Amino acid sequence: MTKNIKALLAALVFIVFLESPFFYYNNTRVLYSSAESSNITSDGMTFSAREGKEKEVALVSYIGQASDIVVPEKINGHKVTAIGDKVFYDCNTLKSVKLPDTINFFGSEVFRNSSVIDINIPTSLKVIPSYCFNNCQNLEKVLFHDEIAIIANTAFKKTNISIPDSLREKVTGALITSSNTSVKFASDVWDYLVVCTDGDVHAEISGYKGSESDITIPERFGNIEVTAFNGVVFSDLNSIKRIVFPTGITDLPMSFANSEIEEIVLNNICTIPRSAFSDCKSLKKVVVNGSFDKFTIGNEAFKGCKRLDKVPLPSECRHISIGNNAFQGAGIVEASIEFSSDIGRYAFDNCDALKSVSLVNANVDNRAFSNCNDLRNVTLSGEVFLDDMCFSNCAALENIDIAGCYLSTDKATSFNNCPKLMTLNSEKVVDSSIGDYKSVYHDFVFEHFHDADEVGFVNEYVLFQVNRVVKENITTDMTDIEKVAILHDWVCKNTNYADDELGDRDNHNDASIFMNDDTVCEGYARACNLLYHAAGLETYFVDNSNHAWNIVKVGEQFFHIDTTWDDGETVLRDWFLKSDSEMRKTGGSHAEWSVFKPSSLHSFQNDVLPPCKYAMGDINTDETVNVADLVLLQKAVLGKYELSENNWVLADVCSDGKINSFDLVAMRKKVISLLE
Repeated sequence: MTKNIKALLAALVFIVFLESPFFYYNNTRVLYSSAESSNITSDGMTFSAREGKEKEVALVSYIGQASDIVVPEKINGHKVTAIGDKVFYDCNTLKSVKLPDTINFFGSEVFRNSSVIDINIPTSLKVIPSYCFNNCQNLEKVLFHDEIAIIANTAFKKTNISIPDSLREKVTGALITSSNTSVKFASDVWDYLVVCTDGDVHAEISGYKGSESDITIPERFGNIEVTAFNGVVFSDLNSIKRIVFPTGITDLPMSFANSEIEEIVLNNICTIPRSAFSDCKSLKKVVVNGSFDKFTIGNEAFKGCKRLDKVPLPSECRHISIGNNAFQGAGIVEASIEFSSDIGRYAFDNCDALKSVSLVNANVDNRAFSNCNDLRNVTLSGEVFLDDMCFSNCAALENIDIAGCYLSTDKATSFNNCPKLMTLNSEKVVDSSIGDYKSVYHDFVFEHFHDADEVGFVNEYVLFQVNRVVKENITTDMTDIEKVAILHDWVCKNTNYADDELGDRDNHNDASIFMNDDTVCEGYARACNLLYHAAGLETYFVDNSNHAWNIVKVGEQFFHIDTTWDDGETVLRDWFLKSDSEMRKTGGSHAEWSVFKPSSLHSFQNDVLPPCKYAMGDINTDETVNVADLVLLQKAVLGKYELSENNWVLADVCSDGKINSFDLVAMRKKVISLLE
């Protein structure tokens, strides 16, 4: 076949391909022409745009007859980066070919059967495909470079070229149809793939054949960097005690969950995936080397790692993200995070060994540090947001350092159930000489602890307020009924019912009426329980699914008192000193009840709730108020019947601590109403 005939055929093939804008060269799609792009022809060479490669073109055909060819580095402002399939196949005029170093892709059989004598391998080209120079019998000189990663063993078949000794380990018998390829190689203990895409080369570990328990994954094979795993590399994770990952691997490529791993070194990994080391009971040390904009520890990444005592963090980082349950139940002793951070729900929950926490510019989610029973100190600085209950149930927490902190909270319940928390900045919060918060902390506490329950310094404040109210209103010569009436009325006068805020946390704690303007039934009942107890009365907090009130011992009898339902524009006594039968008779919210200790401040309560057997006026204690009781009361008022200690309080129908004609009038009204 003459050169002219070959040229004609090439032109005809080219015309046919113009019907479609694309042509495929072994998985590389080349754009010939479209509305946006057209072919470029120069010196017998035709170039077409490479799809997805801005301002890049491929040499797709050659119909010239020159002996010395220089492929340009650029043409019409486009960089030449590829040569397609068989571009110089059977070209018998070639002698010298100069290729630009910008070329990173060869298609198949590019120079096969040609007469080329002298050629260079572009420095950007890392793979020489199969049969690339096959049967180039005149080929005398090839300028190789050291960055070549793969050479097909048929690339120079039937030529006089010998592969340089430095590149012999790169030769493979695999069939390679283009420079974009992956090929299996092996070392003594590692199997790996060499992967090349448009001149970018990396190695992927595919298998481990060694038996060591202390493993260091190689940084590179020759000059090829290891950047990933391909498939299952280790058949027995439990045999590995220590492993070091190279800097080229930036994403942890496997999970060690439930394994016996003891130590891991991450040299450039910025993300630890979900559950990567969960329940690794032997894991003691994790080293993170590298500098990152963001370092991420995924959900449950170190959950249950009981022997891990330090939070693995890089030495330099702009932001840390710690996922939900990331260290839940781990052995962390100190959580000192010096970078801005997001800390997820339950991230450090149940870390029983955790003693101190230090956060800077942090966003802390719900219950992130809850149930850390040995946590003693928390240091907050910068802008810190604490979500609901994030340090709740830390029974040993004593101090929060807030100097230099701009704190914001969600529901002011971040430290609920921290009964030993007594200081801020290592200074007592409550001034015992005045029974109030110190002025420097007053506004801070009212803003960030008004919803709090079982916080040490809040409890201290509440007890001071309770004792103050009792001291100001109760005297030693008062009867029980006078005490309970005065305290009942004081509560009604000093708070309002929160109709629109039934579920708010600040209405369901001991400080409710002492730190807020209004409350709901639980707030009323808690305050009354503490006040009655401080006044020397036996008292109980009782509730059901939708209401709460008190049972109080007055004299020798027990009665129900519902301060909530007596509160209004005027203070009532409609739900004051009621018997069990009277409460059950009304039904609804008072149909049933049980005793409950809402906080440690109510630990004085007995566990067994006494019955409230008798209604006010049931002087003969037959569990019925009737004319017989009225007669006894009349005799008592006239001095003809001596009331016993047991029934004296039942005769004080007016609840004023005296037995007189006013009680007799009230008793007559009650008997008449019952008869009606």
